[in-house]
Order: sequence, then C-alpha cells, then structure tokens
Amino acid sequence: MHLIDIAGRFPKEKLSEIASRLGITKGAVTQMVQKLEEKGYVLRVRSTENKKTVYLNLTPKGMQAFRCHTDLHSRLWADFLKEISDIPEELREGAISIMKRLCPA
Repeated sequence: MHLIDIAGRFPKEKLSEIASRLGITKGAVTQMVQKLEEKGYVLRVRSTENKKTVYLNLTPKGMQAFRCHTDLHSRLWADFLKEISDIPEELREGAISIMKRLCPA
C-alpha cells in the first residue's frame, strides 16, 4: 500500500527515488512492483529519453486503492484532531508535531 501511495503522490519519480522514500532497496521495490503489476495496480513505464529509467503509473484499480488509502488517512487525521481538541494547547501542539513526524504528508 505504501508503494501505491508514493506512486500516487509522486508520479514522476524513478524506482530508485521511490526506494529511497520507502527506506528500502531498489531490488525490494522491483519485487513489490512486479507483484502489484501482476495484480493490476501499477504499470511500469520506461522514459522516452533514457530507456533505463522506469516510472510507475497507477492503473484505474491502483488509483482506486490510492484514493481509499488517502481517504482513510484523512479520516484518521480528523478523528485524531477531534480527540485532542479538549487537551491544553501546548500538549495538543506536541501531539500534532509527533503525528506529523510519524505520518508525513
């Protein structure tokens, strides 16, 4: 799911850049892409300028998964903010800061 999320948010990134964002090797990304491609979530697209460069495109099925994931995070953030609305502001700011580090946008 995280690979689908990155591919949806950063559609012009190379596989090596996606690997860096996820903190995993390019080989691990390649294996994940192969599985997601077989399941119909992503397509590999080679650059027209450099045939070695590969980008990912989300298929309609992949876009649906990406939107569901994005919606889930939006609802979780809204619920989190609602839950902490009654605590003192300095504690609320600290909690928000921690969540932003754990779940960067």
